[in-house]
Amino acid sequence: MKIMLTAFALTVSFSATATPATDAAQKNYVQAIDRFNVGEVTRTDVAAAQLLSLKARLDAKEMIKIQYCYEAPEVAEILVAGMQEESRLGMREPAEVKASEKTKADVTSYCASRE
Repeated sequence: MKIMLTAFALTVSFSATATPATDAAQKNYVQAIDRFNVGEVTRTDVAAAQLLSLKARLDAKEMIKIQYCYEAPEVAEILVAGMQEESRLGMREPAEVKASEKTKADVTSYCASRE
């Protein structure tokens, strides 16, 4: 059974006030989902695109911290686990794993802060 990711929620969430950066990040995420569904990329690639989209929306003030911190830690965990597994399979470089671990630490730190 193949798990299909969908972009339904994304198509609804495009904002009329979205910035070019958030539009580009959202489109990249939707494209990653589409590419995953046809077997071109892994779930890890989708998680990376999703985190970039979440961060762009947060930076553009299209999302508040509590929304970001509800989604981003789980996505960061998926990213790190995927990078580690793909590294064991020879699909990723150690630097990519290290970068994903730093991203996860950054997400964790930001969400734990009281700002």
